[in-house]
Amino acid sequence: MSGKWVTRSSRYLIERWWMNLRQDQVTLPSGIELDEYHVLEVPEWVGVICVVDHPTRGSGVLFVRQYRHAASRFMYELPAGAVDTGETIVEAAARELLEETGYAVAQFDALPALYSDPSRVTGQGHILLGRGPRQVASPAPDRTEDLTSVVVPFEEVGALIASGELAHATHVAGLLLAASRGDIAPIAIPRP
Repeated sequence: MSGKWVTRSSRYLIERWWMNLRQDQVTLPSGIELDEYHVLEVPEWVGVICVVDHPTRGSGVLFVRQYRHAASRFMYELPAGAVDTGETIVEAAARELLEETGYAVAQFDALPALYSDPSRVTGQGHILLGRGPRQVASPAPDRTEDLTSVVVPFEEVGALIASGELAHATHVAGLLLAASRGDIAPIAIPRP
């Protein structure tokens, strides 16, 4: 490794409350100059892995199912959202979990932070394990969210990944990381 890239200049192409698109002019350690290197600045976000006991299907992971416009399909995801200004990661996790599912937890344990695309996107994703979940309210999602919360048994999670119904890369990575550490039950992903 020979060093960091040097940013010669930056300008914003788009500035919104939830994301900025920045164009940098950079010089690589090799001397190569790039005049249009684009970076998407987004806030940090959280996702929560909650293991919930289902009355008839056994224990499983609490997911939300919702339409994702960029993918143009319905998908399963962990309850998740952006960390608001002035909020801690744990506060954001508790807020998003309650809003999207009506659940609260006794304790959060953090997994290592992840980037979805560290070459182009700034915001880290924080996957937290929610310990001691209990439903305390009805879901109250944001006005733009049309989602359903569902407990998926562990033996079905791998099939959702294999089918592409659970395809948020950072959520999948967090689930597999938690399973590999023994924090949650193993997840077997079937071959197509």
